[in-house]
Amino acid sequence: MGRRGYPPEFRRRVLDLLASGRRVTDLARDLGVSDQTIYLWRAQDLIDRGLVPGLTSVERAELTAAKRRIRELEAELEIHRRASELLTERSPLLVGLALLVGSLAAGWTWNSRPGGQAGADGEMSSMDAGLPAVAGYAAGQTVEFVHTEASDPQVAAMPGQMMGSPVLVVPQLADVPNDVLGAVFVFSNGVEPDGPRGPFGFQPDVFDSIPGDAGYRPLRRIHLVSWRAGVTPRVLRSADEIVAAENAGELTIETSSTVVNMPMIRWPGGNR
Repeated sequence: MGRRGYPPEFRRRVLDLLASGRRVTDLARDLGVSDQTIYLWRAQDLIDRGLVPGLTSVERAELTAAKRRIRELEAELEIHRRASELLTERSPLLVGLALLVGSLAAGWTWNSRPGGQAGADGEMSSMDAGLPAVAGYAAGQTVEFVHTEASDPQVAAMPGQMMGSPVLVVPQLADVPNDVLGAVFVFSNGVEPDGPRGPFGFQPDVFDSIPGDAGYRPLRRIHLVSWRAGVTPRVLRSADEIVAAENAGELTIETSSTVVNMPMIRWPGGNR
């Protein structure tokens, strides 16, 4: 049994027996402890009593705790370093995660009407749909939408873990052809509005279509929008405005591989 396997009371008893005149070899034989272990206990006891120089037991424990904490901090720093790299790389998974997590923190609005009742305006609330609604833009107007399925399990897990609103994992969504996908534009920089924001803390997401449009698709591929340096950003409320700004060299659009089902529940002239 190693040195740390013996309780302090046992070690104290061995040291007291040594002080009474018992020999190390006799104690080792009688108690089943190695000679070397007893010698180490006696040496540490001399240090603790200030008879010889060295690290006391208290100092040694503090040093061990400090080293453990340093290892923990190094591990945390490595996690943050990797997260920073992912942000720089703008990986598709990170974009998808940011979309879900950021929307939870920044853009969801709640309505507590019971029993799926419509409001005074006859519109159904996000709670009626069973999921929290996220604010966004489409065709220059405000819309609300929900997340229901995602192509990546980590992306899908986030709403369920944070607020009990599960998103189903459908890996096959990543293989859906582009011609049956809509687009959602997520801003990585730009205007920081006072109201609802997108996942990165900037303007809300922008959709390329709404229900009733010939090209409406609830399945959306995420496109990351970044304003170029030196350009004064502004709030864009339609896909046409975003494309026009890209053509003017004001911003860039990067296409991810993440696909999320994001059906709208409220849009100009309609609701579920």
